[in-house]
Amino acid sequence: MKKVKSIKKIGIGKVHDIMVENSHHYMTEDGTVHHNTGLMYSASTIIMLSKAKYKTGDEDTDLSLGQSGVTVTAKSDKNRLAKPSKIKFVIDFTKGCNPYDYLEHFCTPENFEKTGIAKGKMEVDKETGEMTFKPGGTRWYVSHLGKSMFGKHLNNSKVFTPEVLEALEPIMQDYFSYKSVEEMEDVEKESELSEEYSDVDIDDVDGTDLFE
Repeated sequence: MKKVKSIKKIGIGKVHDIMVENSHHYMTEDGTVHHNTGLMYSASTIIMLSKAKYKTGDEDTDLSLGQSGVTVTAKSDKNRLAKPSKIKFVIDFTKGCNPYDYLEHFCTPENFEKTGIAKGKMEVDKETGEMTFKPGGTRWYVSHLGKSMFGKHLNNSKVFTPEVLEALEPIMQDYFSYKSVEEMEDVEKESELSEEYSDVDIDDVDGTDLFE
């Protein structure tokens, strides 16, 4: 290790940065060469946001946009902390964001025993005479409320209680976690191959492709 012998003030000068295509090296006007620097290389997480029209069917005809809000898609362009899986959330022009939106996507029949919420209904098992959950249909069964409901009544604190949120935590953590180094490498390769830009008007996208 060498000690600093002296520090000399040289004043303020105008400098410029340049970026060379397909190169991770950058040279500034003062002659300094940088490697793997800048936002794309220094940031641990970079999230790209896109939007689509959000319609409920009850739009006010006076609204010039003819929509109730926007559905935002958040997709990781880079993520060192978790698997770059996309998520969506709604920004309602009158109600704001609902923190319980899209949690139902983790409430699958496979997770019913853990969360107590899934599409289906309770039926009597003919062999045992006990009530059992049968998946299917368009309505959601919420076990701690003991009733079924349509999706528009689902996303609220009465359904997603602290107990349900606690049960969802490991399920969601598993969804966003890498299972192995091999999976991480495969995801990175897929990400590199899928880096394409679209000329589609994002406002014309219906925003229903979550988790597809």
